[in-house]
Amino acid sequence: MSAAISVRLVDSLDGPIGRVSVSWLLVLVGIAATMWIQVGHDRRDGVNPLVIAFPLVGVVTGVLIVVVLLRVGLGRFRRTGRGLPTPLFLAWRALTASANGALMLTASIGVASGLVALSVSFVGTIDAATEAKAATLVGAVSRLDTIDKVDTQELPPGSTVVFSQTTRIGSQPVKVVVLDPLTFAQVVTWPAQFGRSPSELVDLLGESDLDAVPAVAVGAVPERGEFGVQRVFPYQVVGLVNSAPLASATSPTLIIRADVFESYAQRRWDLGQESIDPVDQEIADTLGRELPYISPLTKYGHTVLHNGSLRELEAVAERLGWRVTATATLAGQTGDVDVQTTRWAFDYLGLLAVVAGLVALGVLSFYLAERRRQREVTTAMTQQMGVPNRTNVIAAVIEMVGLVAAAIAAGAVSAAVTAHRVFPTFEPDPEVPPTVPLSIDVPTLLVVFGVAVALVAFISAWSQRSISQTQKATVFRG
Repeated sequence: MSAAISVRLVDSLDGPIGRVSVSWLLVLVGIAATMWIQVGHDRRDGVNPLVIAFPLVGVVTGVLIVVVLLRVGLGRFRRTGRGLPTPLFLAWRALTASANGALMLTASIGVASGLVALSVSFVGTIDAATEAKAATLVGAVSRLDTIDKVDTQELPPGSTVVFSQTTRIGSQPVKVVVLDPLTFAQVVTWPAQFGRSPSELVDLLGESDLDAVPAVAVGAVPERGEFGVQRVFPYQVVGLVNSAPLASATSPTLIIRADVFESYAQRRWDLGQESIDPVDQEIADTLGRELPYISPLTKYGHTVLHNGSLRELEAVAERLGWRVTATATLAGQTGDVDVQTTRWAFDYLGLLAVVAGLVALGVLSFYLAERRRQREVTTAMTQQMGVPNRTNVIAAVIEMVGLVAAAIAAGAVSAAVTAHRVFPTFEPDPEVPPTVPLSIDVPTLLVVFGVAVALVAFISAWSQRSISQTQKATVFRG
């Protein structure tokens, strides 16, 4: 429908009602601009119908603007091209001679291409963002939190223990995540959006020639500082990642290695440099004993990450009598209803793309049928002038591929602009790292659009070969 409307609009640009048609197009542009502004300010929870409708309106508007520009160009340069090679000259004259059909085809394919690009980009990016943020929140296939000490010897294979505590760097809240270097990299879920790799992270945290605890940061923290409240430890940032398993959604996160942390704390204790928790000191004074070394990890929460089913962890917890405070699974997090609702809302673009594609095929058939009679006359005349059939076939392919390429470009550019405006509104859990920008799946789109162009080129060549075999006498008799 948008293709037909666009042709009605631009078909009368040179007529007495041209100004009215342009006015209608300007109204559509105004509606799209208004929606553009509203989408930029809309941050309400849930699915807003205005934001859902804007991608379709934006693509249609962008394609129609291109159609209008093509109409002006075809009209202004209709009689040019005499110096072009024969195939290009024939293709150009064919386009200018059938401008309305060409514009209808451009509009229909442009809208279909834009909807395909939007659907692939939105759904793919939402899926990637959901998986990355779920890996941050859960950490592995399954997760179990307990307030009891965890004996790593009792854990099922494919498990690791992560210690964590929310503390402070000065007055700034920070979460400290302490990993087991022997098992962490083999167990955790680590999407590419996190940056680096879990093995690189573990190696980076193993630096032992520092006068502070080496840490990798998620978020903005001072390069050097001290973390802790009662027991304070200096740290030095040795690297950054975009996110990590169990990183905080509300504050920066410092990631450190358990063995390096323990070694540093023990060394400071032995040298008498360790700050002592007043509560622990009071207990030691009451008992009249010297306070022994206490691992700083005793005050940290324990989280067991497992790359298998949650039932295995729950069975171990029940057998050992752990007091479980929380459980989670990666599948449960990615299947969250709010996230899936957003994804389903944009699945409609895929359905519309299929419908628009079928309409584009219909318009292509109509265009070829409309052009057949004109091509029969042109082919017969060029044959009389000694132009080989191969040249006519090449001209027909250039004509159709040029139209389709222009349509795809118009749709893809309109979709890219629209998608970058809309996606930030629908990023799943935007407060949870990492921030996942809109990703346009260029390889997939190139395959889809390449197949479409190749199919149109084949149909055009086949149609022109059929026309070339028509008897000239039959053509001239009409």
